[in-house]
Amino acid sequence: MKKETKKKYFKYVLNSFLGMCVYLFYGFIFNGNNSKMFPATCITYFLLSLWMTSKRPSKSKDISISFLNTLIFITLIILPMRLATVAGTMIYIIMMPISELMGSWARKSKLQFAYFPVLLLFVCIMVRPNAIHYFRNTDAFQNKKLPNIAFQSLNQEKINFDTEVTVIDLWSTTCGVCFEEFPIYEKLRQEFEGNAKIKFYSANVPLRRDTREKTLTIIKELNYDYETVFAEKFEMIRDSLGINGFPHLLIVKNDTIKYLGDMETDRKIVLTNTRNVIKDMLE
Repeated sequence: MKKETKKKYFKYVLNSFLGMCVYLFYGFIFNGNNSKMFPATCITYFLLSLWMTSKRPSKSKDISISFLNTLIFITLIILPMRLATVAGTMIYIIMMPISELMGSWARKSKLQFAYFPVLLLFVCIMVRPNAIHYFRNTDAFQNKKLPNIAFQSLNQEKINFDTEVTVIDLWSTTCGVCFEEFPIYEKLRQEFEGNAKIKFYSANVPLRRDTREKTLTIIKELNYDYETVFAEKFEMIRDSLGINGFPHLLIVKNDTIKYLGDMETDRKIVLTNTRNVIKDMLE
């Protein structure tokens, strides 16, 4: 290989580190919050590409190859990750070269300054959230008989789920996200209020240091209208349903588990919106 060719490819590799530095820089600035990292990274790629091609028009090809190397590095990073994380990162892998290309085209076509923000908004608002939620819940849709799980009422009486559709929000007292979702769950319950075919429960799952008195105090402070029931042991829930963390939303229809995954009622989520899942079961 000629010396000039070696220098060129070495330059591509060095330039590709620029892309990785942008990604890592925003990861540090936004503390790993990808909802902020993603648009910031894409905008930076667009502006960097615009600046580099305005300085040297012939630089466009160099940029493309350099950013391609960046994508290869990021792809290697995501290989061992969960599907939801992979889905989120795949959006990076698709949008990073698109941002770079649109930036390089913007020098000749000013319309790119209109097209790029529209595309980025669409991806941020619709594509990315739906892809992440869908892949995070690929195993959520089930069709298996509900195991013999014992739940008790406040009076320590066994609960029988006798409605056609039963929605159960599984939570623990040490789960901060669970408390954030309680108001959302209450609004979801209110949407189906008056429908005799469905009933909503909040099911507390006791962890090692939990006490019934502590849980009762929390429930009293929350003062939501849905009924709270209690699982006997965390191990029973873990072994019967195969979950280790909370929150989890369990939807049962006629003694059959139909859904066990995340609750999502944001109307921007189309494919796995909890509201739509429940409506389909009631039809």
